[in-house]
Amino acid sequence: RRLADGKVVLLFDCEATGDEGAKDCLWQLAERGLPVRLGWSQNMHGGAFKGRQPESLKADELAKILGS
Repeated sequence: RRLADGKVVLLFDCEATGDEGAKDCLWQLAERGLPVRLGWSQNMHGGAFKGRQPESLKADELAKILGS
């Protein structure tokens, strides 16, 4: 609850298929009233994470995404 302002942060693969999956998931979770936000997409953060996988993130990159 301390991280990401207490919201679920979606980090699908940062590519076209991940962006599409995140849209659907974000919609479904938000409809259920969960506090959720998109952590990244191909265009967010100036495109810095385009083509990346969540498991490739270093601690400082994750902190940037979470806003820590």
